[in-house]
Amino acid sequence: MVIISLTGILSQKHSSPSWKPKSRPAQRDSIVTKNEGNDVKLTCGVNGNPKPSIKWYKDGRIFDDKKRSKTKLHRYSLIMKDAQVDDKGDYQCIVTNVHGSLNFTFYVTVIKLTWPLEVEEPQNQTVNEGDDAIFTCRPLNDPDATIKWVKRNQTGLQTSIGKTSDILENKEMLVLQCYNERCWTLCLFCW
Repeated sequence: MVIISLTGILSQKHSSPSWKPKSRPAQRDSIVTKNEGNDVKLTCGVNGNPKPSIKWYKDGRIFDDKKRSKTKLHRYSLIMKDAQVDDKGDYQCIVTNVHGSLNFTFYVTVIKLTWPLEVEEPQNQTVNEGDDAIFTCRPLNDPDATIKWVKRNQTGLQTSIGKTSDILENKEMLVLQCYNERCWTLCLFCW
């Protein structure tokens, strides 16, 4: 009887990995969004006996913390200090012991902060009637910025530019053909 009892106690101590109840993997909370410069901490809280080992992967490849400065692996956490846009990706943890394994994938997005936005603004131009006036609006510190062209009318209200009255988006150059003094009264903005 003592042997059966002892065997029962030993078998209870050994277990396959299981997520800790309040961990992100246990709650299926996989989306992580941080602003550029903030820290990203991914944790795969796990129980198991013997103590499970952990491996981290980024976008399907083994994650090498030595290739990214300001990275720390601590217990079951991957900590990336001063996150950059390049840190965006799918991060998978795989925890394993002799009794089994678990895996979980975090979807990490890092938002680039570029404020204040620096813009090469359109310049005043003088052109002959019938010639084209070419205006340029180029974001200098954010290649993904959205560009919109609008004009101000006599009442100060902004109206769109274009034959179909649509606001032109994501066009760095605006070409207007000048006729009947149209370009003389045009006040352009881009943002």
